Amino acid sequence: MVLTKKDLKFLEDKSFELIKKADRMILEGFQKDKTIKNKDIRDISTNIDVSVEEFLKDKLKELLPEAGFIIEEGKSTPSNEYNWVIDPIDGTKYYSGKVPMVITQIGLLYKNKSILGLCSNPFTGDIFSASLGNNTKINKKIVKLDMKKTPNESIVDCDFGGLDQNIDSKIELFRYLVNNFYRVRITAGFLHPYLITGAIDVIVTYLKDRTQKKEKFTIDYSPRFILYEELGFVKKDFIFKNLPIMVISSKDLMNSFVKNYEQFKPI
Repeated sequence: MVLTKKDLKFLEDKSFELIKKADRMILEGFQKDKTIKNKDIRDISTNIDVSVEEFLKDKLKELLPEAGFIIEEGKSTPSNEYNWVIDPIDGTKYYSGKVPMVITQIGLLYKNKSILGLCSNPFTGDIFSASLGNNTKINKKIVKLDMKKTPNESIVDCDFGGLDQNIDSKIELFRYLVNNFYRVRITAGFLHPYLITGAIDVIVTYLKDRTQKKEKFTIDYSPRFILYEELGFVKKDFIFKNLPIMVISSKDLMNSFVKNYEQFKPI
């Protein structure tokens, strides 16, 4: 079964209503005491994460029964073709500490390619959505964005990951960005969906998780890719001083990386 543009728009609209309900669950749980579970040395999960994920999984299963699931909290059950991706609370550590900086994400992949995605901010009520051939939208309104900016006018948001042996290369990359762009922010990915609003202009991400934690990378990033692609942003991977990175920006800003081929070597 191959989903058409019309099919994807139907799924996008249905998913929009589901993520709104999920956001209400997240808001209702924000001030309540939570059960916290450590997943590893740095990642945690709460009972709200689990409840939201189970709700979304049950409802998305009804929409596309043949699809598998790649999920954050429970056990993933991927299929060979279509897979729903769910990140119930991206920013659980913030959420558990009563910091209102979280994103809820739903994605749909076809053979590992992002064809539908929604990212919502429960605290503002904004829902970013897109599906293949159906444009990028904020609260169902098609986004129109002026992407003609120079590096001197542009804000970069970075996600450098945690401590590892590449700290010197990360510092060198940070120095390059600070010297060549208007401003650099480090928000652990929180601002990444806001590329489509113009709040930031370039995303630079360390690709350690893509090579070492492929499922985690898919959950964190794949729902957003279709938002960027439908608006005309481009994505390229580079090696900077042995550091694998992903850059997402307009075509014009991407040229500032591509032309500096001595430092940014395409992968």
